[in-house]
Amino acid sequence: MRRLIIGCSAAALSLLGAAVVSSTAVHATTAPPEPAPAPGEGHPVVGAWMITVEEFPEDPPTVPVFHADGTFQEAESDGGSGVGTWEATGATTFNLTIVQTSANDEGTFEPFTRVRVSGEVSADGQTFTAEFTIEFLAEGFPEGEFGPGHAIGTRINVEPMGTPAGSLEDLGAIFEGEGGSAGTEVTGSAPAETEVVTVTTEAAAPVTTEAAPVTTEAAPMTTEAAPMTTEVVATTSG
Repeated sequence: MRRLIIGCSAAALSLLGAAVVSSTAVHATTAPPEPAPAPGEGHPVVGAWMITVEEFPEDPPTVPVFHADGTFQEAESDGGSGVGTWEATGATTFNLTIVQTSANDEGTFEPFTRVRVSGEVSADGQTFTAEFTIEFLAEGFPEGEFGPGHAIGTRINVEPMGTPAGSLEDLGAIFEGEGGSAGTEVTGSAPAETEVVTVTTEAAAPVTTEAAPVTTEAAPMTTEAAPMTTEVVATTSG
């Protein structure tokens, strides 16, 4: 009986070991679940852009980034910034809401405007067009949304580094007006040096010309005819 029990125990241990090995093998060959794709993954608006506004052609462009996770961030030329969220409304279309900050009178930044955007990326993925409205968040400004405005985005692509026109020292010397470094030939045209001379012109005192009155007094011409006296001398011949 003892041998039978031992034999059964050995067989049980053998089966248990096989089960453990099998379980370990199955666990080792099971791939981890793939992460869920980001909301905007694969949409052509994802990336970095330069944006200009048709209604304000003199303003410098903003430089925003559309992230694949649906967030948005841009840098403003005045030192402010904009953050927001976007969502795909189609294969090439999107909606975007941005809150932009601006410096107040105290020099600190605070929420200034809320911008709502509806856009569409071109077929080649290199540009997009969009309409937007602006709503002021700061006190003292008109209430409500204003627009629509019209924006154009141009994609910022990766470009290989070109052949330098000169060294960084050359560049510094050019801006300092000293020309290129000795022994270094700088290809390309250097920016023309412009000397700004401030000329202060004092307005000449007004010249007042007073014409002296010319008085012409005709002296009275008095013509007095002297009386003509004729003496007749009688001559008596003797």
